[in-house]
Amino acid sequence: MSRWKEASSLIITTASKSKVGKKSPITPNHEKYNFDILALKKNETLPSGNPQICVFPGGSLSIADSIQDWEGLFTEFGLSLKCMGNGSRLPIFSSNREGVPRWLSLKITAIRETFEECGLLLCKSIGQLPSEATDNVLAKSTNHLAIDKIDSWRQRVLEDPYQFFSLCESCKCYPDVENLVLWSNWLTPSHMNERFDAVFYFTHLRNLNLANVTPDNKEISSAEWLSPKELLDLSNRGDIFLKPPQWYEINSLQSIETFDGLNRLIGHKSSNCHLWMPVRIHASDGEISLLPGDDMYPDDVDPFFPTPILRKGQTISSLRCKKMHRMEHFGPRIEILDTRSDSGSV
Repeated sequence: MSRWKEASSLIITTASKSKVGKKSPITPNHEKYNFDILALKKNETLPSGNPQICVFPGGSLSIADSIQDWEGLFTEFGLSLKCMGNGSRLPIFSSNREGVPRWLSLKITAIRETFEECGLLLCKSIGQLPSEATDNVLAKSTNHLAIDKIDSWRQRVLEDPYQFFSLCESCKCYPDVENLVLWSNWLTPSHMNERFDAVFYFTHLRNLNLANVTPDNKEISSAEWLSPKELLDLSNRGDIFLKPPQWYEINSLQSIETFDGLNRLIGHKSSNCHLWMPVRIHASDGEISLLPGDDMYPDDVDPFFPTPILRKGQTISSLRCKKMHRMEHFGPRIEILDTRSDSGSV
């Protein structure tokens, strides 16, 4: 699949604005817990000039994320790549290119791009090696690592991705790849000019109060922590534009209110990571993005050539069927229909 650019993106949650600053985000009786997601607005708009495109931190894989030196760095901290093995059979991880395994380089990409775009350094230092998660109720959580001259390092990494390894070597730290959960894998549909094979990861940030989250003012114009519902409402009103993969993933989080629920979803996602490539249906009143598992999803999809299904004489509602896994697009508003028996809701 050489026609895709390999990329990774990171979904980062933290305690919601109303909870930040408290000793514990939940009480022993499991009262409702709300969280926010890090949303970045790009210095890029739709052709109409409005709204701004909103994304998770992330970007394209760099050769600097795959150099063999990374294995030596992790070994210095007592970490073995075999013990940290990814375990997924997704095609993107089967690459035999030189350097460290692709599952590791894509996690490094997500962490490096997060540092570049918003200043969060998701790394561990020597002093953090012992377990520090005694009060951690999320299965996978990380911290922002405050280092000397962090702004200077960020600028260096922005100019040269190889400087991220130099940062880790100089500051005696390593990317916290162990606390990134494999979430999903999306292929850009064949009708798009620029196409990505993008892996999505998830982590939870514990020490937001120590982090200075700021946009790079190049690709990113603003960085905000917003709840899933806030993001979906902004998208539905047309104030921001969420691409279908981001919309789908945010929607999967909006009904989660407790750590238990979020942990169940993390467990399900990490053991059931799928590859999705939407196939479009053009209807008379909008578009449908079919996903694997839908009764209308074609048996043979050519990933290299556009395969839109034309149903101009039918409405979106008339095209609904028994087993659905799809996104219905009504202008800026999107709805997900998932009637699969194995949809894995939690």
